[in-house]
Amino acid sequence: GPPGVGKELAAFGLAQALVCERRGAGDDRACGVCSACKRAMPPKDPAGLPLHPDVVLLERGLHEPARIGRRTPETQEISIDQVRALVLARAAFGPHEGRAKVFVIRRAEELSTSAANALLKTLEEPGDRTHFVLLTQNRDWLMPTILSRTQRVRFGHLPDDVVLALLRERGVPAEGAADAARLAAGSFEAALEL
Repeated sequence: GPPGVGKELAAFGLAQALVCERRGAGDDRACGVCSACKRAMPPKDPAGLPLHPDVVLLERGLHEPARIGRRTPETQEISIDQVRALVLARAAFGPHEGRAKVFVIRRAEELSTSAANALLKTLEEPGDRTHFVLLTQNRDWLMPTILSRTQRVRFGHLPDDVVLALLRERGVPAEGAADAARLAAGSFEAALEL
């Protein structure tokens, strides 16, 4: 889906539900208050990483080069080094402390060809209780071999009244919030920038 419509929030909400310590047998929702739920959600800082050991975020340039076995930063794409260090090295093992392991790939269309190819077998046959969430603005930007191993969840533009309500929750004055909601073209992220 387009930017600013809640894809990442939904991905980490799913991660919370999968690692939640208080979730009951018949309940699919995260409690949002236990230690696992709090640590599964990355901090508001765009460079922030989830603190839960079973929730892993991948993105171009997010990790220090030395952490992923590189000498130089990733400037154009998500490298095979990041996939090897953060996914393949962990995928064969069960969750460290939670009920599941969740890999979230932000801007998955930026996976290098070698990184995407390295993921294929793991996407096709993930380990027990291992989940992948690939975030992208356009599914057509992903390799067909990746698409064939994933389930699509579509996100559309948010209605103006939803954007307006979210802006009001953030304390944006009513007069500015209405204009921003109308001009944001269904993106909460765009409305915050206006």
